[in-house]
Formats: sequence, C-alpha cells, structure tokens
Amino acid sequence: MPGVYLMSRKWSLTDRFTIADEAGVPQFEVQGGFGLTQRQSFRDTSGTEVAVISQRAFSSRYEIKVADSEDPVLMLAVVLVIETIKARRRAAAASGGM
Repeated sequence: MPGVYLMSRKWSLTDRFTIADEAGVPQFEVQGGFGLTQRQSFRDTSGTEVAVISQRAFSSRYEIKVADSEDPVLMLAVVLVIETIKARRRAAAASGGM
C-alpha cells in the first residue's frame, strides 16, 4: 500500500470526505455525524464499513473499531491526521486566519 494519502472534502451537512492514494484513486470514504458522540465511519471502495471511530462529547478518548481485514495501525494514523487537521483549522479560525 502506498505511503501517501490525500483527503478531499465533499460538500455535506455532515463531515464527509474521501481518502485517496498518491495516484488519486479513492481508498476510503469517511462520513461523520453530529450529536453528543462524534462518530466517523470508514468505508472501502466497495462500500463495506472497515472502521468506526467515535469520541464522546467533552472527552479526549477515542474508541476505534477496525475490521479484521484492515490494518489497525493505519486506521489509528488516519485518526491522528484527521484530528491534527481539525485542530489546525480551529486554531486558524480562532486567530481569524480562515
């Protein structure tokens, strides 16, 4: 599996984006939702849910459920990247940079 992934956002009322490999081929579709629990569902290109990441409101803990067919370390790395991007966007918005 290539080591470079790209995230592209689709317009939606929920958090929704695609993670593609370095050639631009979609690898995962990620969709999240609103509520007291932040939940992101990762689906492969066939539409099969391969991971679910959830976080309760006001908590810094995550629950990550990964299908046996997927690499749990890769899924954890994806979570860290998503959270880093969100933190940078929040910081930029707070400083008036967005």
